Amino acid sequence: MAKLRKLVKTLEAAGWVEVTRRDGFAQWRHAGTGRRVTLPLGKATLPPSVADGLLVYCGLPTKEA
Repeated sequence: MAKLRKLVKTLEAAGWVEVTRRDGFAQWRHAGTGRRVTLPLGKATLPPSVADGLLVYCGLPTKEA
């Protein structure tokens, strides 16, 4: 299980910025690509397949790479 806080720090280091929060979710946007991703707030964990898919979508390396 991937810790959500670690994923958020990885996104921030890659240039992603939180743009909105609503109903237990936060939306992040990358200024260069304009892509958006929505993540749950709080102390959450994500299954490895979901975390890897998120990293691929965001253009970041996964643990296998």
